[in-house]
Amino acid sequence: MGLLFGRTPFYIKSGWLRFSYKSLPFVYALILAFANWFCLLYYIDHLHNTWNQTLGSNVSFSGVLFAILVFSQPFSTIFMVYSWAFEVPAIVRGYNSTAVLEEKISIVFPLYKQKPSKRNLVTFLIAFLFVVDLIIAYFLLKTRFTETPLILILLIIVNVVVTFSYCVLWCFNCYFISDLAVKLNKYMLQCLQVRENCAFKIKTCRKIWISVWKQSQMNSQSIAVSLSFALVLYGMIFVVGCYGILTSIRNQNILETLEMSPYVVVTFTIIACVFETSYQASHKLGATFLDTMIILDKDRVDHECVEEIDKFVDTINRTRIAAITLKDYMTMDRTLVVSFLSYSITYLIVLIQFQDKNEEPSVNISTPMRNNTL
Repeated sequence: MGLLFGRTPFYIKSGWLRFSYKSLPFVYALILAFANWFCLLYYIDHLHNTWNQTLGSNVSFSGVLFAILVFSQPFSTIFMVYSWAFEVPAIVRGYNSTAVLEEKISIVFPLYKQKPSKRNLVTFLIAFLFVVDLIIAYFLLKTRFTETPLILILLIIVNVVVTFSYCVLWCFNCYFISDLAVKLNKYMLQCLQVRENCAFKIKTCRKIWISVWKQSQMNSQSIAVSLSFALVLYGMIFVVGCYGILTSIRNQNILETLEMSPYVVVTFTIIACVFETSYQASHKLGATFLDTMIILDKDRVDHECVEEIDKFVDTINRTRIAAITLKDYMTMDRTLVVSFLSYSITYLIVLIQFQDKNEEPSVNISTPMRNNTL
């Protein structure tokens, strides 16, 4: 295995990842990128014909979907190489610092217990999800594009799964931030039940909270570029899939409707999970701690403790209540799902109107010639 795959870039210690630059997977990523570009150039005529059919008058779901997947392949390979070169080391450093944070919480709060088995279970479930996604994507694309070369389908599937992994990794990071926030809040309340050294305890919790918030920002910034690309790609597939379903319903074609439904369900589920996990992490780290500070009875503590509580509240507010952003450009929140659906409906209305215009029957305006006889 070592000769075939080289030294693995990750090894697990207490359920967390460690990184080593003495590995070959980056070379494999380059080989896969070159293979993808070679196939695109080798089958350029096939792709060109498909693209022309897509841009023709008879716009079909298969043509548009295939055009989007083909068009995204060069960008997917570029983002894959970029991610491995720049994002993966940052991601692993984030995992390592998260492990340090968890150890710090366990030292400060003796009742806190680390559960590496739970993290291992999540890691196993993600790996299992990758395999299932590979199988489902293969059958969906192969049954839809029967005339497409198999090697091209396989490369598209690999790139789709790699893009999918960005979203899963984001959810994975948000899950652990939420877990750290919940445990910190829980043991902080248990610790504050004893009023002795209340100011020192709140000050310590505030410092740990700042570390957890910085960790959430580190995790989000490490994968922001690749995640943005994945959201754009899945958004396009979702809109095209909805358009295909609406067209099939109007044509009373139930079989095509069922065939196109997985694309819509899967893409919307992925996008919704990304935004929902972001909201949960931000809410449990921000609003939940604000509620905890509010329920603390300031009348029963000394003035120094009240000052520490006010500092804690001010710290949370200055972080926009622990907002998680993509490079400070877009705040990841549950409300983005509503915005995404509203924009998708707008695009669908335009597409449906475009289809209605193409389906208008042509009117014969030529007048028959009159045969006038003298």
